[in-house]
Amino acid sequence: MNKIPTGLKRAATLCILKHKNKCLLLKRLKEPNKDNFTPVGGKLDPFENPLKSAIRETFEETGIKVDTMKYCGILTETSPTEYNWTGYVYIADIDFVKPPNCNEGTLMWINFDDLLKVPTPKTD
Repeated sequence: MNKIPTGLKRAATLCILKHKNKCLLLKRLKEPNKDNFTPVGGKLDPFENPLKSAIRETFEETGIKVDTMKYCGILTETSPTEYNWTGYVYIADIDFVKPPNCNEGTLMWINFDDLLKVPTPKTD
């Protein structure tokens, strides 16, 4: 597989999962953004559109099946490292569930009022 050149933007999705006044966020286990809280999400597969990627990534990382998500905008990260992203941001209202296991890190419900108190990537 060809390596993506350093500095080239990669396409990804960020999936904000919320229930009432809480967001289900991922405390990341690995870089980029290790130990920071992020929405679930990930890279688009070849020929995959952003919405299908958001739905797939949500299911892969949480086991939660969502049928619809609302598009919120684009987050563009230009960093001094190799992690440069164009992220398609989606939001979905979900039922409250016990945070499932995730191989990407630890999923936790965070109250809206506490979002500024947990470590998050500067771009998020």
